[in-house]
Amino acid sequence: MKEFDVDKNTLDLLRLFRSELLTDAETWHYLENEFLKISLQDVKHAVLSIQQDIVALRIDPIELKNKLIE
Repeated sequence: MKEFDVDKNTLDLLRLFRSELLTDAETWHYLENEFLKISLQDVKHAVLSIQQDIVALRIDPIELKNKLIE
């Protein structure tokens, strides 16, 4: 679990909540799928944003690819 800047009691509560959820496979599977959907949407949004920037700045995609490889 990634530790954020929160107090110990909150972390303990989150750990307990997670361990309880892990005993309920159906609920845990549902939450994993929801988190995956959100992550994929974030990636899709980032890719679309990069594509828009490339078009707006008139960047040659092949030139960009070559620079990234370098």
